[in-house]
Amino acid sequence: MKILEAENILRVGDWVRTNGSDVYRRDEYFEGEIGEIQGDTFYVWQNERIGGKGVIDPETKGYKFSWVINWDNSIAEIEILKSSSKNIMSNLNLMQKKHLSADLKKMIEADLISRDLELTGEGLKALETIMFGEKIKEMVVIANEILKERSK
Repeated sequence: MKILEAENILRVGDWVRTNGSDVYRRDEYFEGEIGEIQGDTFYVWQNERIGGKGVIDPETKGYKFSWVINWDNSIAEIEILKSSSKNIMSNLNLMQKKHLSADLKKMIEADLISRDLELTGEGLKALETIMFGEKIKEMVVIANEILKERSK
């Protein structure tokens, strides 16, 4: 997902893969932990890329470097590889806990949807898997049409 889309999804402690920033080469990705989120920026702590430091020194958590990324970044991408939340349900407010269905609560806890009820990266992957499985026959029809067009 684009970094612009991740602002309400990323949390400190998430393990992510990103191509860094709008000034960095977009085809080179690195992994790291979200070390801190401060206003219009966040910091990916890792051991590969030297970058700007925030308020907290990444060495306090065993990392060499910090890479600063602006939320309004329209070029770079980020993928959450592992969510930091041990118990996402504890982050829900009282109103959400009372009124969300058990199914929605389960999907939030599994990190398939966010607390804002939007699909996460994992949720999108799960949905694609389901849709692919349900639509194989239709996919074969499309594949046959494509192959027929190519053979002309």
